[in-house]
Amino acid sequence: MFFNIVIISSYFLKFKKMKKAILCLASLLMLVTTGYSQSVWKVEKGGKVMYLGGTIHMLREQDFPLPDVYDKTLEKSDVIAFEADLDKAKTPDFAQMVMAKCQYSDGRTLRSVLEEDTYTALEAKVESYKLPMEHLTRMKPSMVMIMMMAMEMKKVGIGSKGVDAVYHEKAKDRKLPIKYLETMEEQMDLISKMGEGDEDEFVKYSLEDMKNMSGDLVTMLDEWKAGKPEYFTEKVKEMKSDYPEIYKDLLTDRNNKWLPQLENMMQDEPAEFVLVGVMHMYGNDGLIHQLERKGYKVSQLK
Repeated sequence: MFFNIVIISSYFLKFKKMKKAILCLASLLMLVTTGYSQSVWKVEKGGKVMYLGGTIHMLREQDFPLPDVYDKTLEKSDVIAFEADLDKAKTPDFAQMVMAKCQYSDGRTLRSVLEEDTYTALEAKVESYKLPMEHLTRMKPSMVMIMMMAMEMKKVGIGSKGVDAVYHEKAKDRKLPIKYLETMEEQMDLISKMGEGDEDEFVKYSLEDMKNMSGDLVTMLDEWKAGKPEYFTEKVKEMKSDYPEIYKDLLTDRNNKWLPQLENMMQDEPAEFVLVGVMHMYGNDGLIHQLERKGYKVSQLK
């Protein structure tokens, strides 16, 4: 659960306009379609086929079972692809790398990078979760906030494995070849730079937003269960308008990096099923429109 949050939240902290960062971040985490045939697309060109599946990385228990369209697509696929290797996140070596990158190693501490009143507010919030503040003093503020956000999500039952984890296990059980679009190390390199230079502002506004976070998350999930593509399209537009730097770093740059890999997949015979966060699908810079502009036929599965 912890690392899934870290992956999706990368680069939210480098943007200075962060008053609603936590709520916007939560919306990205929660974008799941639970009714939702529109979350799987068929890509065709020259007799070759690939499938794109929009996912959410964390769900509630009541969000299972997942819709049949995912299983049916898996049955038609020869290869499955994910953003990154989920199994690596479970290894001791990876845990050590996370801790090394997400802690200060130059003598800085939470107290030294935050204003006194912000530090006091953070300390109170940390202690409300029964977390020992003395164990977190060398951690970067972004990591502390992510940990607390995970605990807020847990309060409303969010934290169960998501679509990616379910189908990662199914692919291994069926001995399907698995591909990855990026590495965990690449994602950690992004995460390790989160919030640099804006630590105090990020913590201050995030603490304020967390006051109503649990209720907001439940409302969001209930609304998104309808799975209307118009909602996702509008969210992408809002993100591009309100958070252009985040939009570029989190979506556009990664989509542009993934696109050549998807095109390479379309050159071979096996049918790949590519599962990535649903926000990567929508908007002018989304994978669907980019593939269409390159001459691929993209259609939603019903």
